[in-house]
Amino acid sequence: MTRALPLNLDKNSDRYRICPNCTIPFMTSHRGSDFCCPSCHDEYNNKKKKEKALLKKGQDQPPKMLPLEIEPSKEKREVFLIINNQKVSIEEVQQAKEKNQNILNTLQIGYDGKKFSITFLNQRGFIFSLFDIRFEWPALKDKGKYCLVFGSYNLVHTDINEVLILKK
Repeated sequence: MTRALPLNLDKNSDRYRICPNCTIPFMTSHRGSDFCCPSCHDEYNNKKKKEKALLKKGQDQPPKMLPLEIEPSKEKREVFLIINNQKVSIEEVQQAKEKNQNILNTLQIGYDGKKFSITFLNQRGFIFSLFDIRFEWPALKDKGKYCLVFGSYNLVHTDINEVLILKK
């Protein structure tokens, strides 16, 4: 099975997980998530149900699930991300993130930040879906606005076609 893996695995983060089913490390977007994908969640729960059913039937031991310490299978796994419904390799993502950073570096941004149109950034090839972190912006909390972090820059969506770019 092919899985999409996140780029930056931070083992010290509270969102770092190792899937109990396939043993692949991943970063969860929700703190309550323990599985890398819905199919692993289903597969794991189906195995647990089979174990319980075997115990009820009086069988000695159910088949054991692989512990996390065991190496994942040697089968070749394809690693990629899905961006705008397209399969993208890790190398292409790294290049696109570097391009995003270069675009931001060329903009004249002061300490108070500067507003830019989303169209302007899109025309230069900026890809908004490649952010590092997304969090709720406190000053615009009641409006449901978020801040996207791109390296050393924060982008806050302030209007329909406008973002405020702040340098950290």
